[in-house]
Amino acid sequence: MAKLLFVHGTGVRQAGYDETLRLITAKTGPAAEVLPCYWGDLGSRLGAAGQSIPAYDTTRGGLVPEAEALDAQEFPLALWQALLSDPFYELRSLALKPQPTIPAFQQTQGEQLIETARQMELSDALQALLGAGEVPIASFETARRELLASPALRKALQEANEGMGEYRAALARAWITTAAKQLHDDRLQSTGEWCWPALVLDAELRSQVEQLLVDALGGQERGLTGWVMHNLSWPLRSGLSHWGTNWGTKRRGALSDAASPAAGDIMLYQTRGEAIRTRIRERILAAGEPVHLLAHSLGGVVCVDLLSSETLPVRQLITVGSQAPFLYEINALPSLAFGQPLPASVPPWLNLYDPRDFLSYIGGIVFPGRVVDQRVDNRQAFPASHSAYWWNAKVWEAIYSTLPR
Repeated sequence: MAKLLFVHGTGVRQAGYDETLRLITAKTGPAAEVLPCYWGDLGSRLGAAGQSIPAYDTTRGGLVPEAEALDAQEFPLALWQALLSDPFYELRSLALKPQPTIPAFQQTQGEQLIETARQMELSDALQALLGAGEVPIASFETARRELLASPALRKALQEANEGMGEYRAALARAWITTAAKQLHDDRLQSTGEWCWPALVLDAELRSQVEQLLVDALGGQERGLTGWVMHNLSWPLRSGLSHWGTNWGTKRRGALSDAASPAAGDIMLYQTRGEAIRTRIRERILAAGEPVHLLAHSLGGVVCVDLLSSETLPVRQLITVGSQAPFLYEINALPSLAFGQPLPASVPPWLNLYDPRDFLSYIGGIVFPGRVVDQRVDNRQAFPASHSAYWWNAKVWEAIYSTLPR
């Protein structure tokens, strides 16, 4: 049986690594024995508790990631990205939708929908999918209470009386992202990791949960035009404005928390990377036989550096969402100056990338004849696209095809 040594990327710490390792082990199944290679304990941290950051203690509020420029295909990605920052974004947008006038004493369909959401029981199928998505039922129920108590929901639905399918879908998405964001924020607060549950990262699983919720809430009409997409996509297009100077100044502490350990690991590796390379070398040699290296993000950079510098018992290098080709092109790869060929010590190299993952790059052109690039679609906007590879069936098809039978 092949041995697959998993090397994580930037910003990962022990709890997050353990979760991903379990997922990769489950996805790999009998195709290979998965071995751990955790190095996050050697990564960056705020050694003086943030004392170098102006007003750190008073500027640690939430962040609002920007959304992408949109077309009909990109809109769902940008909408989900906006919802991960603000779960009530779509509901607040729908509150602006014109509605017909009805008698004051008559209950609207929107008010009926609120009551349906309040009384709806979570089916066994839905509970099973939530479990697969790493969302405890208790967290999902807490999200329901938060959603039903929100002024955004009341304002969006109290006068709604037509086109209810769009409202049901918006409510379902708000429910999903309210639960996911709470779990994300709890993880960030307790461990410093920027980590979303699988319910967010697995686009197919998320779609199944969304559909079950919409069906339970009353279903969605055919042929909906999408009022939010056609009338209010411009706020998503202008999402970058949220990153203005005034906004950033008020949240500098939060921005620093988000950058460390993720960006901090990158800077630390570029200046003091030998300890991380040593850790990976030790894990390779401890395997007892040649391994297949599976390396994500910065982990791929470290592995390319290591294998470019010495010959080690590695049958294959598989990089996922890696910056190694880009660093080589800008002459910033520590082990190899631009223009130097990839050494023979580097084994066959499979490189998986997603065009929507802005931290992934292609290597076949800068390393001609030495790298096989495989394009995949994680069905996520950035930055979720950088973490979602492990939930993409096409990623695993590409990996399985290279492992010995």
